[in-house]
Amino acid sequence: MQLLRDNLTLWTSDMQVSALSFC
Repeated sequence: MQLLRDNLTLWTSDMQVSALSFC
């Protein structure tokens, strides 16, 4: 469960970085 949570956090952070890159 912890691993899933970490993956979700990492995925969210990656999406935020991608969004900033597109801006």
